[in-house]
Amino acid sequence: TYLREYGGFSDMRVFDANVEDVWVGIRHYKPDLVLVSSMTITYRQADILAKRIRSELDVPCWIGGPHISTLPTSLTKNFEADNP
Repeated sequence: TYLREYGGFSDMRVFDANVEDVWVGIRHYKPDLVLVSSMTITYRQADILAKRIRSELDVPCWIGGPHISTLPTSLTKNFEADNP
């Protein structure tokens, strides 16, 4: 809702890693930005996915959720806004 109202995004899609292959969905959808939510137990997988998204699709990847809110110092370069 926030991205629609304030970010100018209107075409969005949610991928759920519990029921689908997120990488395949993202590759097919071809987004301009990927947002990831992660708990601590899945942070490593989220980081690996972000690295792949940035390197193979050249798309920025941002993270939110309980892990990064609790442990912001664990943020890797794969989620940094200024990472090329």
